[in-house]
Amino acid sequence: MTGNMQNGPAQQGGTPGPASNMPSPQPQQFQRAPQPQPQPQPRPSMPMQGAPQASRQQPMGGAVPPVPPTGGQPEKKPAGGNGGDDATRKRNLRILIGAIVVVVIVIACAFFFVNNANSGFYDPDAKEGQASYKTLEEIEAERNRQMQEGMLNISIASQIEFENGTAPGTAFIENVPSNKYVLKVTITTDSNGEVVYQSGGIKPDSTIETIKLSQPLAAGVYPATATFSAYDPDSLQEVGQAAAKVTLVVKN
Repeated sequence: MTGNMQNGPAQQGGTPGPASNMPSPQPQQFQRAPQPQPQPQPRPSMPMQGAPQASRQQPMGGAVPPVPPTGGQPEKKPAGGNGGDDATRKRNLRILIGAIVVVVIVIACAFFFVNNANSGFYDPDAKEGQASYKTLEEIEAERNRQMQEGMLNISIASQIEFENGTAPGTAFIENVPSNKYVLKVTITTDSNGEVVYQSGGIKPDSTIETIKLSQPLAAGVYPATATFSAYDPDSLQEVGQAAAKVTLVVKN
């Protein structure tokens, strides 16, 4: 603050007149108590504009308004506080769902094509279960039997009778439960090797009870051979054969 300052005590008395020969009066001495000088009042400290505050003290009974961040404008955040992360998660989720859908489609197509490829391999006349002429004890014994590796159990009626050349005959072609392979059966006449019957694939524990001749035969008795071809159940590749002698009887 500025003002007029006094360098010394003011003199008391009248205004001095013009100079004269009269002796000058001795100046009177006054003792004056020193006047207390005004002390500067401390000015309240003000925060510097633009400088971050290390701390703020809230006065009792009042609230301190929030200090805006540097730059004057409050920072705008996306709704929810992590909008960018939400968008990324949603995008990743869409990608994952798309990948799963593609995998499911590929598996379904593969299953469809495999089933179609194998649909012509298996015989539609093969029924699950063993031959109906067996007793319960025989069926249970066959289920419990363990076949040695590389061995094949074949089962077919030794004599197959037909009312005529186009009528069905009871053959009881069976792939027993102890077998590890899928079977196909081909019957050929011994006289000329003509194929008169050929089955599709027969799974283990399945039976074809009746068959029809693919080539009509005249009435008579025909010695024949039933050849059992074994196939790997996974790759459906042929792994071996076994044969049995049968007799075909055409009555009319």
